[in-house]
Order: sequence, then C-alpha cells, then structure tokens
Amino acid sequence: MLSYSKINGNHFLMSAFYKGISGFSLFVSIPILINYLGDANYGVWVLIFTLFQLILLMDFGLASTLKTKIPELQHYGNISQINAYIKSTYLSTTIIAVATFIFLCCLVIILDLKSLFKIPLPSGFIIRLFIVNILFFCLNFIMNTYKALFVSVHRGKYSEQSIAVNQLVFLLSAISINFYTPSINIYEKLYAISITNGIISLAVNTAYTIYFF
Repeated sequence: MLSYSKINGNHFLMSAFYKGISGFSLFVSIPILINYLGDANYGVWVLIFTLFQLILLMDFGLASTLKTKIPELQHYGNISQINAYIKSTYLSTTIIAVATFIFLCCLVIILDLKSLFKIPLPSGFIIRLFIVNILFFCLNFIMNTYKALFVSVHRGKYSEQSIAVNQLVFLLSAISINFYTPSINIYEKLYAISITNGIISLAVNTAYTIYFF
C-alpha cells in the first residue's frame, strides 16, 4: 500500500492530481461568472482571457531552453553558470514583457476592437479594460518563469500545483465577488474580475518564485 509520502513524492501522480483540481475549479467557475457577468459580457471576458493565455504560451523559447540548459549545467556542476543563466533569462523576459506591453497597448489603441470582435461595449471602456489585462499579463509573463525552473530541476509537480492554487483561489474569489457585489454595473464587474484574476495570478506566481529560490 502506498504511503502519503510516496504518493506526494510521485511527481507524475501529483501533477495529475493538481491538473484535476485545476480543471474542476475552472469548470465550476464558468456558471458563476456567467451568472455574474451575463452571457454577452462573459463572452467578452473569455475573449480577453483566451487571447492572453494564447500569447502566454508563446514564451519565445525561453522556457524550453531553461528546461534543457539547467539540467545540462547541473550535470557538469556549473552552479555559477546556472545562476547567471537564470538572471539573464529574467532580464530577457523583462525586456520582452516591456516591449510587449508597449506594442499591445499601441495595437489596442489603433485597432477598433469593438468592431473587430463585435463587443457590445463602449470603445473607450474596451481600450481601458484591455490595457488593465495587458499590464497584468506582462507582469505575470515575467513571474511565470518559475514554472520552467521547477521542471528543469525535476520538480514539475509544483508547476501544476501553482496552477491549481491559482484556479482554486480565483474560484473562491469569484464566488465572493458574486455574493458581495451583485448589483454594481457591468463595467465595474469586468474590472473586478480582471483585476482579481490579475492580482491572484501575480500573488501566486510571486509566492512560488520565492519558494523556488
């Protein structure tokens, strides 16, 4: 019979467990957000969330390089080079995030997103909402580096654990927001969900980054 310590030490089983929690939390949050935002405006949130998640997957090869380079340096015992490589990765990620923030903000201002995506909200509000999400996206793009670091040292379960924690805390926050602020206008609701999601992601990513180091 497997003991708790053996199960907890099995990164494959624990990763699968955390994936299950993430999927469950995401699934449960959907009807809560639909009830809070309404069908049309929930679609706006999904559009924003999906766009930035897709961009986040494009890590410019930094994560994949970390996953292969650090084990190689560990094998040869080049600890100083590992530290230097991690620092250079964070620097590169920060530069990319700043450039991405400027580029996306300019794109949002130039493009008519209201017409492009058929969003039933004022153009000025759409621009401000996207910029808020762009800011959090860029900050979390930098802080997301820890996931590749955990994988590189064969502790990938913590990467999945952080995603599960993020989804679970967001679910609980969405329930709280739905309960305490049901009557605010739709603009404030979209801001509330965007800011809550951004702050939770940033807090979780920062906490796991500190834990790694």
